[in-house]
Amino acid sequence: MQYIEKLKNKLNLIDPSFHILRIFSALCMSAVYFILAFKFNFDTISDYASIGMAKVLLIVFAYYVFLTAVAVIIPNAKTDIIIFPVTVSAYFLIMLTRHDSFGFALTLGIAAALAVCWYSSKNFINTDKIKIGRKTSAAVLFALILIFVFAVGFKTTVKCLIFETPNFDHGLFVHMFRNICETLKPVTTCERDRLLSHFDVHMSPILYVLAPIFKIFPSDITLEICQALILASSGVPAFLLCRALKMTHIRSCLFASAVVFLPALSLGVSYDFHENCFLAPLLLWVFFFYEKKKYIPMYVFAFLTLLVKEDAAVYIVFFALYIMFSSKKIARPAAMTAVAVVYFLAVTYYLSKNGDGVMTGRYANYVTDGSLLSMVKNIIADPGYVFTQLFTNSEGGFADKTLFLIKLTAPLAFLPFAIKKISRAVLLCPMILFNLMTMYKYQYNLGFQYCFGSAAFLIYLAALNISEMKKKTADRMIITSLAVSFMCFYAVNIPSAISNADFYKANKAKYEAMREVCDSIPEDAGVICSTRLLAKLANRDTLYEIYYHEYDENEGTEYVLIDARYNDEEFIPKYESYGFKITDTLTLDGEKLIIVMRKNA
Repeated sequence: MQYIEKLKNKLNLIDPSFHILRIFSALCMSAVYFILAFKFNFDTISDYASIGMAKVLLIVFAYYVFLTAVAVIIPNAKTDIIIFPVTVSAYFLIMLTRHDSFGFALTLGIAAALAVCWYSSKNFINTDKIKIGRKTSAAVLFALILIFVFAVGFKTTVKCLIFETPNFDHGLFVHMFRNICETLKPVTTCERDRLLSHFDVHMSPILYVLAPIFKIFPSDITLEICQALILASSGVPAFLLCRALKMTHIRSCLFASAVVFLPALSLGVSYDFHENCFLAPLLLWVFFFYEKKKYIPMYVFAFLTLLVKEDAAVYIVFFALYIMFSSKKIARPAAMTAVAVVYFLAVTYYLSKNGDGVMTGRYANYVTDGSLLSMVKNIIADPGYVFTQLFTNSEGGFADKTLFLIKLTAPLAFLPFAIKKISRAVLLCPMILFNLMTMYKYQYNLGFQYCFGSAAFLIYLAALNISEMKKKTADRMIITSLAVSFMCFYAVNIPSAISNADFYKANKAKYEAMREVCDSIPEDAGVICSTRLLAKLANRDTLYEIYYHEYDENEGTEYVLIDARYNDEEFIPKYESYGFKITDTLTLDGEKLIIVMRKNA
């Protein structure tokens, strides 16, 4: 009896709210048990038909009793506070592995946010108790970069191995870098179906930075790894920016972690390589040096930003406007604006004379005479019209842009909108201009490269807002952001990487045979090929994508390679009429893979 009384007293000492945590922990542990032991899919309810109610309740109760026993045996350790996030995290990760939906990850993120709020209300979250220094911070940043490069780089590398990277936007860059290494000229034949400098399409001198790496490692995989490393490096200026804003090392590390895991960065590689990947880290360096009042390096990185792409000047103009409105100083922002505007005008003039010009078609809902000036005029004449376009897509609906905005800002815990100073609203303008005002559907899709610059401004805005919050609120918001970001990062990268890797292992012989066929084509021979074969055939001067190519007898092409996996055989009669004949067909396990045609064979 005395033992029972002691047990009752110990149980009475436990905060009633801890019992709720314990119940949730027991539910998560039992769910993990069913998934792993019976290989059930948590989202297929029919799997559970064979299990009786009594068994389910018994297992949940058994886990609850076990957790209660642990709490009684170790009363001062507050084991529920530790066990709850561990069990819930494990269950969430298993669910995300089996159900890699971005929307589902956001739903779990909301649940995590509620848990963070509860922990904060009980004063269980206080990052000031965690003291770390420069070395630990550097180790955390290094680990973050490794995680990002491994996860994202692995996912995109496997895409290369299984021949799932098309000409746009991968093969054309492989061909361009091959030509840079050979002739120092950024020319391609597969971007606009003729010999043309890529800089006549997008002015991107920053790409020369990667040329030495590609020279050493001349592979399409090289570009994917480099892009992952560039994007992951955004965590370094994000951390330093937080430190410049007087945040502690631990808060800065947590915020930098949330930045590295942002889906706006990792999802932007879904359609392979693009020069826009430089925007996020370069802009964050600009913001950091501004906050540190180191203006010379700020100008240097602002200039490097201009070299990314012709429209990068707009980012610098918006930042200069922010400096002007927030600091009430004119000289520096006016100089930055002048340089950016002059550069933009010079580049757009060059593109209009030598290339495709500025892509005003993406803002056709504002342009009346084909020029950007008409867009500016129309916006000034009727600002209200802009508001009718912000959340309207090309088909007249509003759901796409609304969901895009949630996906873009929810992983930052909506912190960019917690604005106290009106001058900071300028930092929202890049997102409004590049992602919401347009009717070009890819610009309001996280899966494409059009969010890297906007994301940098939102990160800066979030950091500014956090730096002015009370410590408890700041901890709550940063940890919420990290939880949501990580779950979204995990959902969109890990399951697909695992499934693609398994698919590659199971079909390795097929893809090695496809690679051997591509490697067998002489480097001095001109080639027309299917889009997913193009990157593997980029080691030649003349290379065209079959879908867009207008054949000319004098173009010097000798081979046509057709990807039979995607029914490209429809092109065979066309090229037979030009004198090409089938010389080889790669078939493995009864599946046609590549058909090789040769001129006058």
